[in-house]
Amino acid sequence: MKHAILLVALCSSISFYGQGNGARGQGPHHDFSPEQMATLQTKKMTLALDLSAEQAAKIKTLFRERAKERMSKNQALKEKRATEEAKRPSSSERFQRANERLDREIAFQKQLGTILDGDQYEAWKKMRSREIGKKQKRWGLHKERRGDGKRHRG
Repeated sequence: MKHAILLVALCSSISFYGQGNGARGQGPHHDFSPEQMATLQTKKMTLALDLSAEQAAKIKTLFRERAKERMSKNQALKEKRATEEAKRPSSSERFQRANERLDREIAFQKQLGTILDGDQYEAWKKMRSREIGKKQKRWGLHKERRGDGKRHRG
């Protein structure tokens, strides 16, 4: 009997934990303001790269601008989805969005390169590649090869 009660308690706690808070896909900081997000990102980077106060202030400005832009784009996308029926964007729209995102990322990387010194910049690039790898692995985007040479998700 004790084992049955323990099993029920364990199963229910696992199912409650797995359900989360209902904010799927929004990340842990979805309700923070751009200023709060910029502050947290700057502090994390300051700890990781030992930034000076001047560097931290410049980077915080970059992160704040980036967060404001991201929030406005997300809001515009939500409004577009609400007004239109749920349709998949065309190939050219997806290409345009990806191209704009990469342009913004390149510009951000160049700005960051002017703020950080050489060693800090290389350390940031390593950190960034690890973060991207973790995200890809989490979302199943890493590529593995099957025996027949074709790629599959997995």
